[in-house]
Amino acid sequence: MVSVWLANHQHNFAANFNGFTVVFCMLFLDFILWLHFFGVIRKYSKKKKCILCVLFWLPFMLFVFGAVYSFLQPFGLWPPTLQTWYLGSIFIVYSAKVLPVFIYVISDIIHWITGLKKLGKQKEKAFLDALLDMISSPLWVKFIARSGFSVVFIVLMFGAIVWPYRVEIKKLNFPLKDLPASFNGFRIVQISDLHLGSWPSKKSLKKIVSKTNDLNPDLIVFTGDLVTFTTKEAYPFREILGKLHSEEGVITILGNHDYGGYVKWASPNAKNKNLEDLFRLYQEMGWKLLLNESLVINKNGEQIAILGVENWGSQKRFPQRANLEKTLAQVENIPVKILLSHDPTYWEKIVNQRDISILLTLSGHTHGMQIGIETGNFRWSPAKFIYTYWSGLYKDSKTPQYLYVNQGLGCIGYPGRMGIWPEITLIELKVK
Repeated sequence: MVSVWLANHQHNFAANFNGFTVVFCMLFLDFILWLHFFGVIRKYSKKKKCILCVLFWLPFMLFVFGAVYSFLQPFGLWPPTLQTWYLGSIFIVYSAKVLPVFIYVISDIIHWITGLKKLGKQKEKAFLDALLDMISSPLWVKFIARSGFSVVFIVLMFGAIVWPYRVEIKKLNFPLKDLPASFNGFRIVQISDLHLGSWPSKKSLKKIVSKTNDLNPDLIVFTGDLVTFTTKEAYPFREILGKLHSEEGVITILGNHDYGGYVKWASPNAKNKNLEDLFRLYQEMGWKLLLNESLVINKNGEQIAILGVENWGSQKRFPQRANLEKTLAQVENIPVKILLSHDPTYWEKIVNQRDISILLTLSGHTHGMQIGIETGNFRWSPAKFIYTYWSGLYKDSKTPQYLYVNQGLGCIGYPGRMGIWPEITLIELKVK
């Protein structure tokens, strides 16, 4: 619950704070653990008890302090590293609390069934003691609960420190009907969702660029979300990203975060300038930005078309700026069309309902929720409860259309990866 809210609402506490349900859940977790915690320390000295109480409530106090501070300094204008670890710490701590709370609640319910009569007979001044006695769990329950917290906390921390940049290269041979012979073996490398504000150093990004170039791509495509909040997140990395190269260059589209819509700007002009800065940055890096446009690639007199639409999301908080008709009008007579669309719901709701001439759509956006299991042919992630198409290759049952969803390279909300690794995709086109 916390992870979903962090992913959806990390953009702007002050401008759009509707996380009361999440705050309630956080307080519920803390309250249950507090009762058990206080039951252990209640006989300690006042000084020791005071110190332990402050430590217990410190994560929630930091959350409240950050939320209040964001009214003075909009969250999107915080330093990127601070944004990442502020929200990441909340996610890690409260995710680790879920399991012990579940264990304690089950134990308490069983205990309460046998203890309610005893509670009713207590004098008013002894009520708290009687309540604490009722939630005094057996030692084996306490051991399981504490072990559960420790394991989840350590794994999540390990995922945030060690695994965020454990990049996988996924290879896909893709037969295409009517593919011109000159494009047989044409290599497209897809990367997505860098969210450069989440990168603590340049070293890991240099490795990504090197791995991408080593695949000898004919074309590199980036399917959106270069940044999380503002264009300035990308400035420290422009020289590195400018070294991505392929025969046909780098093509990019915009993701929902690239528009700067998750920041409370001083004026509309400031927001527009942020987007214009992004456009200039792409020019400086030598990337070709497609805004509801198409690019024709020629080889030996034969052609394929790469289409790029602006962001479109089925949920109201996401921009809906894609214009498929405008994009297609430029390449109607080219039989092989590959579409870049940041959000896979656009393929689900629009593309395969309107035009079957688009044989392959490449998307990102979901990150695979950054947590899950992926082994062999088995894949599972909480993302499946939000997105019908959340990772990998999908085929429409009624048309010849395919969708590929890249898991992205950066992080959002939780600053790590567990089981759902950062991805570089190599797609090799084949004559069908």
